[in-house]
Amino acid sequence: MKFAAAVVTALSLALSVSAAPTTVQKRTANIVKTNRRPQYRIKSENCTMHTFDAEAAQGERARIAYRYGTGAHYRKRMLEGPSRRKTKRVEKIEPFDIHQLRKRQTAGTGKDELDNANDFLYFGAIQIGTPPQQTTADFDTGSSDLVVPLDICKDDKGAECGGPTFTRASSTSFKLSTAPFKIQYADQSGAQGAIAEDTVTVAGLTVDKQAFGAVNLEFGGFSRPGNNAGLMGLGFPDNAVSQQTPFFNNLAQAGQLASNMFSFFMTRNDKAGSELCFGCMDTTKFTGELSFFPLDPTATNGTQLFWNIASDGVTVNDSQPTGPLAAVIDSGTSLIFVPTDVAQSIYSQIPGSEAATDANLQGFFTAPCDSITNANVSFSFGGKSFNVDPADFNLGETQQGSGVCVAGIADGGDSNLAILGDEFMKNWYSVFDLGGERVGFAQAVQA
Repeated sequence: MKFAAAVVTALSLALSVSAAPTTVQKRTANIVKTNRRPQYRIKSENCTMHTFDAEAAQGERARIAYRYGTGAHYRKRMLEGPSRRKTKRVEKIEPFDIHQLRKRQTAGTGKDELDNANDFLYFGAIQIGTPPQQTTADFDTGSSDLVVPLDICKDDKGAECGGPTFTRASSTSFKLSTAPFKIQYADQSGAQGAIAEDTVTVAGLTVDKQAFGAVNLEFGGFSRPGNNAGLMGLGFPDNAVSQQTPFFNNLAQAGQLASNMFSFFMTRNDKAGSELCFGCMDTTKFTGELSFFPLDPTATNGTQLFWNIASDGVTVNDSQPTGPLAAVIDSGTSLIFVPTDVAQSIYSQIPGSEAATDANLQGFFTAPCDSITNANVSFSFGGKSFNVDPADFNLGETQQGSGVCVAGIADGGDSNLAILGDEFMKNWYSVFDLGGERVGFAQAVQA
């Protein structure tokens, strides 16, 4: 989240959306496509090894700590205990394969090609208003609000907010309330405005009167030109700062989806083909069978805030798991963050590793580059191992030619949660099943 789960200054990802969806009775599904190239690793023209972007990573670490530990909204939800909010449950429907559907599609229902941008942040086109205006949003499973900058939006230095912004006067269906909206993170970045509603469409799937945070002020480097304009949270209603129902939940509750789920496929190394499948999965993007694991609200005091599942812990080179963890699968986070004791256990098993002493690398660990590349680090769910690909675990050299690299699992502090971001998801096709209250993984097919 350019906003709490992804580092906006260095990470963005352009995409296009598919044509209008094919209808399965009244239920539909469609794909949002994404693509990217590496960041957090700055590559010199004369160097084959990337170097680590400490500033970008530290920004993400601060936001993660706030979102999942020290943030006022998170603390309030923990103190409240189990939610009293009445949330409509949605039907459990077996995963729908968009690839099988497309074999039966007629001409004229194709998909747009993708643009390449930076690694670690996934954003794409959304349409808002009547007539529809196109802007962009980061698709973030770790948050639950739709955040959109208005055309009058300025930052704290008087500059225009990153666009495309939304021109409210051009929409006949726009309604602005008097209810305030504000989000702010530990690095002092944030945005504010008011709650509004309008028609919102993603990949041909539409919600009328969708509530969102209509932003007129951004501060602390909340967004910058060239990155995504807004944020579409795909998390649970009880985690919404706005206290409004998220876009995906509205689709599911209205019975619009072929399956009440969405799934991510993330490529690496600037390859085309990344996608977010709304209401579906795509069997051409993974091999083997999906393994599903139930959501676990006990980790968040009985209320489902995040897409979190129980983990047996982390293994290094087939060691015993480090011990039970609550693992949040967060598409808006770039890296992986674990509690302090877990991080220490991991790196005690990697030769030559040590906690970084440089203040700019606080929370990260370094080791000889070969030690990091050769480490087989996996997360265990239900007794099954799901590894972090070495290409993603090695974040690059501390300095060009140093032979010392930064490892991709950081110390997330004293939170009881492990945050598994894109670094994990690139290796595993990930299915978020709202109806089945579960998350599934299968080995992603990487070119």
